[in-house]
Amino acid sequence: MEPNINKMAVSEKYDRIGSTRCFGVEIETDRCDNYLSVNQDYWGTHYDMTCMAEEFVSAILNGNDGLAAIEDLLGFANKNDWRVGQTCGLHVHINVSSETVDSLKAIALAYQTSYFVWAQFIKSSRLDDTYCSAKEDSCAALSSVKSRNDWDHYAFSNTRYSWLNWQAFEKHGTCEVRCHEGTLDPSKVVNWVRAHTVFVSWAARTGFVGVRAALWGRTHSEKCTKLAEIWEDAGCGDLVAYYKEMTCAV
Repeated sequence: MEPNINKMAVSEKYDRIGSTRCFGVEIETDRCDNYLSVNQDYWGTHYDMTCMAEEFVSAILNGNDGLAAIEDLLGFANKNDWRVGQTCGLHVHINVSSETVDSLKAIALAYQTSYFVWAQFIKSSRLDDTYCSAKEDSCAALSSVKSRNDWDHYAFSNTRYSWLNWQAFEKHGTCEVRCHEGTLDPSKVVNWVRAHTVFVSWAARTGFVGVRAALWGRTHSEKCTKLAEIWEDAGCGDLVAYYKEMTCAV
């Protein structure tokens, strides 16, 4: 079962999501009764070894309508008593296909320097998961990237099972955030999408030098404050209160 990519959720409203950037999600399940009744315009399924049932893969989504497509799926999931287990994950793909080398470096550095900020919003069991391994790297490797060939080498020097999978760039034109635990909670999924699309848009717009000045060498508290500012500037200030309540010790 494959989603109808030609039926992508193209939105005319972006106030809720805070970014015009396209995205996609992959939602792993351990139980998904009646899944063949799901809207196949926006959702397909495929096998994944880390879950006991289907992994639901979205078409290319966009704007407020893209968020609504996620909520429709998860509304159906909860009405049909779907389940996720400890090995299930939530993956978000964010479109970066049109970025320059500098903006790609900026996005990569922004994530490298903010891993422990994002990690506090997910279950601690995910931090040691071999399918989404993570660490904060030195920026030296990124500083040496000068060309598209350099970038391609950098992207493929990391395993696709990293918490931020850059191998998705050549295949899909995306970066893939893999670290969130599996969930059927529409608020968790929608807010995770909003948080990351806004963050990627900020990093791309700010550039490598600007991201380095904003995040490199900063304390954890300073990085949290910066992320809150980014969300607020995009009109997504409600995320600050939401993630304050969701914060887990790391």
